[in-house]
Amino acid sequence: MPMAKDKLVRDYFGTQLFITTSGHFSTPALLCAMQEIGAESIMFSIDYPFESIPNGCVWFDEHVPISSRNLVDIGRNNALRVFKRLKGGLHGLEEKSPGECGVGGLALRNNGEREVEYGLYNKNWDTRLERR
Repeated sequence: MPMAKDKLVRDYFGTQLFITTSGHFSTPALLCAMQEIGAESIMFSIDYPFESIPNGCVWFDEHVPISSRNLVDIGRNNALRVFKRLKGGLHGLEEKSPGECGVGGLALRNNGEREVEYGLYNKNWDTRLERR
């Protein structure tokens, strides 16, 4: 589809053009992208096997200072809006609210206590650990 004369490239973000967090877990970069193109134009993803799934999930859930609504939209709802075949039918997925998603990270239960899986990073998030 050709671009309309009265639209800028940035006008297509969120309808025909999206970005992801894949392989680049940078909070400043995500916040900048949100300011420039909006949360509705961003989808959470992980560049597995080059990054670990727990690592990406902990970064997104525990270290990104955005509203729970934006967390759920970037982490789930935006993808469901784009990939409509995932909704209902065979997959049965629906958009959800933050409360329905239980926003809060990869929480592990250890004797009733909440413990977070940090993937390839230490608990301070400042040192990448060696793969086992």
